[in-house]
Amino acid sequence: MLEQAHIEYFFRHYIDEADRDDWRFAPQHTPDLEGVAPAWFGGRVRPAGGRWRGLRG
Repeated sequence: MLEQAHIEYFFRHYIDEADRDDWRFAPQHTPDLEGVAPAWFGGRVRPAGGRWRGLRG
């Protein structure tokens, strides 16, 4: 799992800060996803101080 500092490092080398709200980089920023290819985002989450678990529990 990447920590925040590593994510920021990669973002700085991948895309300009001014472009990070562009829906093509961050689709969650668009008000309308009609016509965009379907996608699934998922993974594992760990509550602070907790055990790793799947998104369903």
